[in-house]
Amino acid sequence: MAVVGASTGAFGAAWAQAELRKVLAALGARVLDVELPVAHAHTRFEEGELIDEEIRAGLADALEALAEEVRQRERVKVVA
Repeated sequence: MAVVGASTGAFGAAWAQAELRKVLAALGARVLDVELPVAHAHTRFEEGELIDEEIRAGLADALEALAEEVRQRERVKVVA
């Protein structure tokens, strides 16, 4: 699982991600070490489209890390 967050302020997404990670870990979820807080999100979108190239690249990296995790888990066979 990857955790990505956005907020209108400077730290809300980062704080929310930290708390969500704790909850997910307590539930037994496998959460990747990828962090992508999007601060001041209202300035990073135009007409609903992400215009911040740095955030766009970070999102692509997060998705690639998640896809790689899925590929690795598909290679592991569970024996009952």
